[in-house]
Amino acid sequence: MNRTIFLYFILGTLSLTSLSGKAQECIHSKLSQHFYFKTNIARNSDTSDFIHGAKIDLLIYNKHKELLQKLSFKSEFLFDDAYNNCSNVRSYVTGFNQKKDVLDFDFGDLIVADLNFDSKEDFAIKYDSGGNGGPSYGFYIQDSKGSFKLDHFLTDSVRSFPEYINAKNKTLTTHINANGRTKNEKTYKFYAKIRRWHLIKWDDREY
Repeated sequence: MNRTIFLYFILGTLSLTSLSGKAQECIHSKLSQHFYFKTNIARNSDTSDFIHGAKIDLLIYNKHKELLQKLSFKSEFLFDDAYNNCSNVRSYVTGFNQKKDVLDFDFGDLIVADLNFDSKEDFAIKYDSGGNGGPSYGFYIQDSKGSFKLDHFLTDSVRSFPEYINAKNKTLTTHINANGRTKNEKTYKFYAKIRRWHLIKWDDREY
């Protein structure tokens, strides 16, 4: 894909998004130093007005506009505003929207960060809108060949995006509502030599 075609592709996508009032497709060029990301969501039609099941596609391009990878997944529970705003994304690599307020433990639909402290860009993408504790995310780690693979521990056991990412100590700390009166804090440490995560702290505190 040459540069001119790619620019028309981006502008055309953004124009359709702004006219529709419901962003079904977004292209993100400010989240990464090496990649472009494109999200495409197809919502189920037989759902309520504010909660939807959906199929989400994520396409990953390099800076030469070549498609590198396509990831797809299905969600059974997405609020109507999920993937509805192309600016609801965040990057701890480029700093884009990094300091944007976090509401109800929702860090955005797509977040780029170095999640396993190897100086490579990884990302988390919203899998489920969740409930009192906020959204659940799928966490994808970049391998040595530049491909992204699902991290099953972070996706299945951590699920929430971390409020604190500590590169020095190689830890991720999440804060979520455990119930109406208690806030839950968990800290996970990555041991690079064995390439495994361990829960090293669990603290429940009342509001």
